[in-house]
Amino acid sequence: MTVVIGPPDPIDVPGKRVFLGGAIDLGAAPDWQADVVRALAGHDGLVLLNPRRPEFDLADLDHQIRWELHALEAADLILMWFPAGSSAPISLLETGLHLRSGRLVLGADETYGRRRNLEITAEVYGVPLRNRLDQLLEDVVRAL
Repeated sequence: MTVVIGPPDPIDVPGKRVFLGGAIDLGAAPDWQADVVRALAGHDGLVLLNPRRPEFDLADLDHQIRWELHALEAADLILMWFPAGSSAPISLLETGLHLRSGRLVLGADETYGRRRNLEITAEVYGVPLRNRLDQLLEDVVRAL
């Protein structure tokens, strides 16, 4: 059974941990994480670390940042998705932090505004860059 954990919950749950990194943009980005959760439901021993909160209060910002940093470090795999129309500056930072980790699966919609930055950086560091979320999910399933 797939388990989904989000802030402020502790992440020390046994299983293969996948961090759902990518655009949230303070809730303005589409909830692509819900699509990922549905697509990966039913995988035994899978723990999805989802940083998106149903409601976000800026008073929780420090805790949110610490939770995400801890979850990124604890993840066995980091899924990073940049949908169309998002800005995702924090996700770009997190991508840079984990690009060389060997744990990053990376995708960006072809119309994502900073896609060229991702294309060149991913090429230099040998990380495949997928065009669609379903392609990225195939990479996740293969890695599991």
